[in-house]
Amino acid sequence: MDNRMTGIRQKTGYIWAFLIALLPRLFWSLQAIPLRTVSDELSTMNGAVFFSSQNWNAVVSKAGYYGFGMSILATPLMQWIKDPVILYRTLLVCTGVLESVAAVICFYLIKRVFGITDEKKALLMTVTISYITVVRTTVFYNEHMLMLISWCICLVLAKLVLTEEPKKRAMWTGFFVLLMLYALTVHARTTTYIFAAVLVIALYGLMYRKKMVSLSVFGILTAGGYLLIKKGTKIYQSVVWSAAEGVRNTRVNIGQEKLSLLKTADGIKSCLFTIFGQINIASMISGGLLITALVMVILLIVRKGKEAFVLKTIQADNAQERLYFVIGSFFVLCTGMTIAAQSLTWIATAANAIAGGYGTKEYGTKAFTYLRYMMPYLQPLLMLVFVTMENQKDRKSTRLNS
Repeated sequence: MDNRMTGIRQKTGYIWAFLIALLPRLFWSLQAIPLRTVSDELSTMNGAVFFSSQNWNAVVSKAGYYGFGMSILATPLMQWIKDPVILYRTLLVCTGVLESVAAVICFYLIKRVFGITDEKKALLMTVTISYITVVRTTVFYNEHMLMLISWCICLVLAKLVLTEEPKKRAMWTGFFVLLMLYALTVHARTTTYIFAAVLVIALYGLMYRKKMVSLSVFGILTAGGYLLIKKGTKIYQSVVWSAAEGVRNTRVNIGQEKLSLLKTADGIKSCLFTIFGQINIASMISGGLLITALVMVILLIVRKGKEAFVLKTIQADNAQERLYFVIGSFFVLCTGMTIAAQSLTWIATAANAIAGGYGTKEYGTKAFTYLRYMMPYLQPLLMLVFVTMENQKDRKSTRLNS
């Protein structure tokens, strides 16, 4: 009986993290009326529609491609629920569950991996991180699933850093690759995960002289899986958009025409406004903490680079530092690549907005404060900041008491 009560008490924090993340989202999801963003949401839902043998192609073909990996899981709901309002609200409740599971993973990492043993503090950090977001559960976007995938990747990265046994490293490498491949079915822009993974694996090997992943498992699974996913996606697109002249939003499209705008003043301004505007708005919604995370991770990378290449000293025994390095650099790279790519893909519409002057209604102004694309990468960085602040406070308290 005592063991059972102890087990229940140990799980209480996880239950609270889930419920506090879910219940407010549940309330707002149940007030929603379909649809807020017609093009994006219809295209996102179409995965479930397609695999439930229904046909929205005539409508969806007017929209861009927004993946199918998330909504395919809702195929049974699409078959069973006929009332459009109830169906929409049920889908939104599911997005709230996804974000609440992400909160549970965050709580686990803070408490079990980073060692914040005070459950109340860990819970407060988790809830704060969970609600610093622009991805609301009143719209059916892919980003809900991508936020959960990012937290799963964060957990797997931690396991890879802390694992020394080759068999376990191979297993966690497999999970890592499968998460990134599944993300490709959710949205094509998640190739950022793969690019970031390759760079972090290389940096980790150079700066710590340690293997982070099983290279053979990573290489074979990533290459084979990527080709398979791309083939399956093309088949899906060819069926759904068969009546359309082309499919929008399938990849990052940076052609010569867009690059030529970098030779113009408005083109250069639009890129700079997008980059610094998004960084600024991310700082605003987090009370400056995301800027702290960015600086913290960049300084750590610079310091480790100096140690490895200038001082020629390799210090790989600090597991906590390696966790910060891997998780921080991975999500900073994802964020940086996303902002940079958007500054170029939106350069034409953003340049038109600048040319339109004050009061313009050009759609491109949206790029200057648009956080939706990079939001899945930001919450793990916030976690690193909160954990650092707590650890620094404890160290300061120890020094004062000694």
